[in-house]
Amino acid sequence: MVSNENQQNTSDQDIDLGYIFSVLLRRKLLLLGITSFITLLVACLSLFMPNIYRSTALLVPVEQNDEMGGGSLGGSVSSAAALVGIDLGGLGQGDLTDQAIEVIESLNFFEEYIYPIINPQDFIAIRSWNYKTGEIKYNKRKFDAKSNSWTRKVNYPLQNPPSAQEVYKIFKQKNLFVNKDKQTNFVEISVQHHSPILARDLLDSIIDNVNTLFREDEKDRATQSVSYINDSLYSTDITEVRIALSELLK
Repeated sequence: MVSNENQQNTSDQDIDLGYIFSVLLRRKLLLLGITSFITLLVACLSLFMPNIYRSTALLVPVEQNDEMGGGSLGGSVSSAAALVGIDLGGLGQGDLTDQAIEVIESLNFFEEYIYPIINPQDFIAIRSWNYKTGEIKYNKRKFDAKSNSWTRKVNYPLQNPPSAQEVYKIFKQKNLFVNKDKQTNFVEISVQHHSPILARDLLDSIIDNVNTLFREDEKDRATQSVSYINDSLYSTDITEVRIALSELLK
């Protein structure tokens, strides 16, 4: 009697284990099927998605002091003036890296240097870019290339053609990327777009204009420093200070 019960328990265990393995096998096949389907779906979608190209440049800040012989004129005058007890205050450079990032990402910079050289439809209504012809294709529901007119329906405050503020918002969110390495102070600036040519040209334009702005700003600071020293030269009666200031201006 006991033997029969043991045989029955063993048989039940075999049945239970077999059932469990069969369920796990079915679940495994189901999971593999779902995974394969998702992978195939993503692969198919990627074939129909337009390519996005990115142009990237690494900006290295110029040394701001004179210890290595590479400081700016404004910084040289400021440092030398401090030796004779003159504080030029706000004429210092500060962190040029943070200033450059702030300028690049500002609306004023976009309106003055970027917006005049782009077509708003290249950012708001673009659909794809033809690498063979270099032609940009647009979403016809937003922009008609044949009539060169906007067809999108907008509500206030949006308008047709788009304002610089609207294009700036899209450009900053989808096309412009600026990152600073806190350890090296290097700045990585990238512009991405359906057209690699447009991405490259915009990146070059941004870098050129930022460099020009900072060169002009440096000249202005140097001029202000020299002017300040000149004023101090004629307003002091201490001979040693006058001699030191004269030496600065040589």
